[in-house]
Amino acid sequence: DQVRRICELPGLREVASEVTSERGQSLFVDTSGSEVLQRSDLQTLTFNLIGYDKGNRDLSIAKRLYFAGKETYELRKLEKEVGKLMSDFESRKNAVCMKSGAYPVLMQGSAVGTFIHETLAAHLLSGKHVTEGDSNIYSTSRLGELILPEFLSIIDDPTIKGGLGSYKYDEESVKAERIVVVENGVLNNYLLDRISAARLSKLSGEDIHSNGRSRSQNICFNLNGGLKPEPRVT
Repeated sequence: DQVRRICELPGLREVASEVTSERGQSLFVDTSGSEVLQRSDLQTLTFNLIGYDKGNRDLSIAKRLYFAGKETYELRKLEKEVGKLMSDFESRKNAVCMKSGAYPVLMQGSAVGTFIHETLAAHLLSGKHVTEGDSNIYSTSRLGELILPEFLSIIDDPTIKGGLGSYKYDEESVKAERIVVVENGVLNNYLLDRISAARLSKLSGEDIHSNGRSRSQNICFNLNGGLKPEPRVT
């Protein structure tokens, strides 16, 4: 039905849709020998639109929707996103080609999310990079300090039901928990696995434990051919 809606767009030459379903499972074993088996489901709906703009030049646009398993699929969300896709296609047909220069920019929400992820709330807050001295912006000496504007708080929560990055235990069998990393601009915590927590304990002289952020997803293989987890956002 959604493809039929899209096909009614004037100037559309071709539309393709694809539905993929992935099911995976991981077995984690911690240093005490405890085993944790986790299963994950991911459904992806992809739409590719190919057509012409007002200058008869090729125009293509794609949209992907993700659902964490069948139980999180919502037709209402799909219909809404398809509507946005159709509106985007129509607006791009009439887009004006801008010359090089400096312009005020209104960023799309997903672009803002990526910007925050890369500059404020992800790798720089990793306990690994902090304790190894690669993230001096959020160094251990700045815990408890105002590091961001007071209107900003950063929360990492792997316990959200149906979240695409959610899990119950990390890859060291540490139970997932919600943490407020930055609260009203003040640095409160880091993303920690067992190793970075131990290093932070040594540096601070306090007893600090992992908060369940050990993840190997999208991490490069080490020299032995296996995945080497590190603390990352969820």
